[in-house]
Amino acid sequence: MPVLDKRQQHAKALARMSSISPSQGLAHAALHTIAIFGLAGAAIVFWDKDLRLAMIVSVPLAIFYTAVLVTGHDCIHRTFTGIKKFDDHWPLFWGWMVYWPQSTYKELHLLHHALLGRDLMDPERPTFTRSEFEEAGLLRRWYIQHQWLVNIFVFAGIGFIDCGRGIPSWCRPCERI
Repeated sequence: MPVLDKRQQHAKALARMSSISPSQGLAHAALHTIAIFGLAGAAIVFWDKDLRLAMIVSVPLAIFYTAVLVTGHDCIHRTFTGIKKFDDHWPLFWGWMVYWPQSTYKELHLLHHALLGRDLMDPERPTFTRSEFEEAGLLRRWYIQHQWLVNIFVFAGIGFIDCGRGIPSWCRPCERI
């Protein structure tokens, strides 16, 4: 068995994530739909009989509904199923219930990707510039160097949206400044 270097190991591990499986996306869509309608039906039935049980059922309902709304991002990139019509209409179907403007979000998100890395004023720019790093204080420099870990494990992903900046290519753990 050949010994792979770190980059080859990472590439091999991430290869599965870069392929689109229509059957997997459609299975997720079907399971989420069944779960949402089942839990919503249970919450409605329990509403008059036992309010506590209705509230308990509402928690997983909210979790599944949130998961479905998040798939809207994958649909914009056509990476949920890879089926154009499905990926275009799936988030529209679910977004209307909470007045989520999916079409507007899609246009803004595509504009964001067009500007990404080209416009330093983009609030979702994924990296800090070298001058921002050099001007930062000690705590901010530490955050810039460990941003990925802090955003995931401390902010539970919220930091990605809040700060919108990833690890700069010149500031990776293996290339400490």
